[in-house]
Amino acid sequence: MIRARALALAALLGGALPGALAAQGGSSLAGHVTDAKDGTPIAGAMVLVPGTQVTATTDAAGAYRFAQLAAGRYTLRVLVIGYLSATRDDVVVPVAGAPEEDFALVRAAVELPGVVVSAGRAPQQAGDAPVSIAVLSQEDIQRRNVVTLDEALAYEPGVMFQHGTIDIRGASGIAGGVASRVLLLVDDHPLLTGATREIDFDALPVLDVDRVEVVRGPASALYGSNALGGVINVITRPISPTPQTVVRGYFGAYDPPSDERFTGDLLDLKGLDVQHDQTVGSFGTRVFLERAQSDGFTQNGGIDRWMGRAEVTYPQGSPMPLDLYALWAQEDDGNFFIWRDSTARYEVPTDEVGDWERLKWVNVGATVIPYGSPGLLIRVNPYLYFDGAQNHYSDTESDSTDYHRSTVIGTDVQVSVNPAAEHSLVLGLLGEQTSVTSNTLGRHIEHDLALYGQDEAGLAPHLTATLGARLDRHSVAGGSGQTVLSPKIGVVFKPEDRISLRASVSHGFRAPAPVEQFVRAEQSGFQVVPNPDLKPERTWASEIGATATIHGWLWVDGSVFDDEYYDLIDPTAAAGYPFGFFQFRNVERSQVQGLDVEARTGLWGDRIGIHVAYTFLHSRDLATDLELPYRSKHNLGTTVSTTALGVDWGVDVLYRSRIDRVLVYPLDSRSAVTLLGLRAGRRLGGWDLQGKVTNLLQQQYVDVQERTPGAPRRFLVSVTRTF
Repeated sequence: MIRARALALAALLGGALPGALAAQGGSSLAGHVTDAKDGTPIAGAMVLVPGTQVTATTDAAGAYRFAQLAAGRYTLRVLVIGYLSATRDDVVVPVAGAPEEDFALVRAAVELPGVVVSAGRAPQQAGDAPVSIAVLSQEDIQRRNVVTLDEALAYEPGVMFQHGTIDIRGASGIAGGVASRVLLLVDDHPLLTGATREIDFDALPVLDVDRVEVVRGPASALYGSNALGGVINVITRPISPTPQTVVRGYFGAYDPPSDERFTGDLLDLKGLDVQHDQTVGSFGTRVFLERAQSDGFTQNGGIDRWMGRAEVTYPQGSPMPLDLYALWAQEDDGNFFIWRDSTARYEVPTDEVGDWERLKWVNVGATVIPYGSPGLLIRVNPYLYFDGAQNHYSDTESDSTDYHRSTVIGTDVQVSVNPAAEHSLVLGLLGEQTSVTSNTLGRHIEHDLALYGQDEAGLAPHLTATLGARLDRHSVAGGSGQTVLSPKIGVVFKPEDRISLRASVSHGFRAPAPVEQFVRAEQSGFQVVPNPDLKPERTWASEIGATATIHGWLWVDGSVFDDEYYDLIDPTAAAGYPFGFFQFRNVERSQVQGLDVEARTGLWGDRIGIHVAYTFLHSRDLATDLELPYRSKHNLGTTVSTTALGVDWGVDVLYRSRIDRVLVYPLDSRSAVTLLGLRAGRRLGGWDLQGKVTNLLQQQYVDVQERTPGAPRRFLVSVTRTF
């Protein structure tokens, strides 16, 4: 069976390649994109031809090239984060010759979002999307000096973390990271584990990230299950056309409060990342290797990780290359479920000392364009994701008995068409199979089949409407299947280029993960029992929002939303069982209302940059009129950055108001959480030196879930060099 799948994939890629290459003939158009102030080249700028499927991205020299345009007149638009967009009409492409169109972009006083691809599965300006979307740029990630990507995402509007579970707009409670209501994509390929449907941010190389797009609100009409609360799409960097090596090393230490120390040893973290780009003939290649270790800040909190990633594009520099990638990672994690007692918050119960688990991931995929032209683009995204977990307990009677292994294999075929200048159509078909083997879950095979489409058209000057729907069929071998229709409708009104008004109504759903339906396990004295009768959870969501750039120095995006959930799945007390037994159950009906606001501004001649992201949530179980558990009403992330004495300085603040309701220990004390961080960075020669301290004021807090401590003060120093 494995060999048959491999041969099928090889045949698909081999058969698609000639078509992809054949589509690249015709007239050409090239040019450069530079900074209008100093003339330096701008890499990573997206050059679009509105009304067509044609796009190009500038290389390290700021150069772009279209090799598949027919002779005629076109409009070109250039978008890149941090610069004002530029549009040029009546660009003539002759039958013969290679004209050049150069662009000099004006840097924005604030870091404006550039092009996004996640909202409509096609490149577009962020303000043209009918849904709320935030963009985390490569510069944001570098400035924040993060070890893993989730550390930077916590400052984006609507994004919260509930003790390992990523949450957008209060869609998720807390479930130990499993059964994510947020879909993670890497270059449009899904990256969720099979058995638990969770996100492992540890398996994402930070050096390889170009930008991250956060779609807030249900996106099931395009992306299906697990996009109930939103989508995180990680876009990787283009491979450099010239040889390039990037090396990053970091070292840090945790500083627990003196009265909470459980060891006299230094609790450190350290890592080394190496990435190399090389062009070999017509092939662009990238190899990444990571080694990371951490003692953690708790007993049993250590991490030991190896990771490697490889990518090949052919032909290098083509606007429609064949792209292949493969990732392998292995990580040993210590287990920490709840603290020993309130006087030993960083220690585990005695019988859990030494417990750990080994995690493994293998991810292989490709992006193939068998045909591309200005009016039609066919994209095929095959992928395979294997993950495995093996527990190792200190109790010799149960040592190494709990495990799971799962394999997800699928293919997404998408056809994008431009019937007219202000009209685009996306059609797609997805097939996926998930195989799970586990001693706590049993053996299960799931099948998913989906058909989706989206039509976007200009109805009047400055007014665009989007209509889309997706039909999903989810089934478990030996059980009943479920069919779900997820429609959406949205409108965007742009009275002028720097003001955009939007409104949308959409449906989302999430099929239960195998771990929610079939798990039977014991954890820290609590029994989790299966519930095979779980139904998919669904939502109807509506929002109204606006984006505006005011006088060139203030950019604001805000929206109000109303999400109503049906059959929401949450861990609750098991019906018919005594205290201490829990299971995943469908909550009858829930509602989350709120608003999120993001603002960016540059003050004092653009010397001080300020980024603010605020989210307000009002949530309740409509059957009991109680607050949904593990949601904070007020959530704020703020960053202030400046440069002085040749050093880039930054102040970061994360705030969460007191959680009103928890499930297990309601009498435990709870409080608001305010975390202050400081950053400093400087470039010396070819070296980037950065230092950071988080939780500077040493606040002692609970990390959302009862009896799990939040991270204490942490120091981190990193060094990056590009050769």
